[in-house]
Amino acid sequence: MRKQIKINNIVIIVVVMITLIITLFYIQSEDIKTEQDFLEKYDLLGLSTEDMVTKLDYITNEDRGFKASITSTNLRISENGVEVVYEIPDDKFYLSFAPYILSTHPCATHSLSSCSSELKNEIFNITINDENGNILFSKEMKSMNNGFIGIWLPRDFKGILKVDYKEMSAEAEISTFINDNTCLTEGLILN
Repeated sequence: MRKQIKINNIVIIVVVMITLIITLFYIQSEDIKTEQDFLEKYDLLGLSTEDMVTKLDYITNEDRGFKASITSTNLRISENGVEVVYEIPDDKFYLSFAPYILSTHPCATHSLSSCSSELKNEIFNITINDENGNILFSKEMKSMNNGFIGIWLPRDFKGILKVDYKEMSAEAEISTFINDNTCLTEGLILN
């Protein structure tokens, strides 16, 4: 009789645990159905497109089907087959770049939620010069949790990006025209 009671208690505990796991999974996989759902779920409500991009670039996963990417003309956010698109201002361009020492991945369109590189949370000196050598941008910047550094640049710009890190440096040509890449990795090997 006691053995039967123990078995019944174990079965009840297992059923309760399975029910809790299913309930938690259901709660966490709340469906995104509208633009408002995206904005609320990822705390983007009231933000400009530029601020959304900056915030989303700090998210370092694509759990449960979440994806965010940026092209030269728009920000795309999707989850579970539902996608919303935001236009980038005509006079702006977002470039995300990842200096590296040992390895990187080829990249053209920056995934705000999954691109990752080796030098995470490191300090770099960044300089961007135009084609005539004039300094457009010069600043010390810290790479994000994903190893990338994101910067808003003027549209229709052509120049040189220089990255200094400890005793190493890298340079790459950049441009910010329609259909240019928003992700720069392979050209930035530090030596």
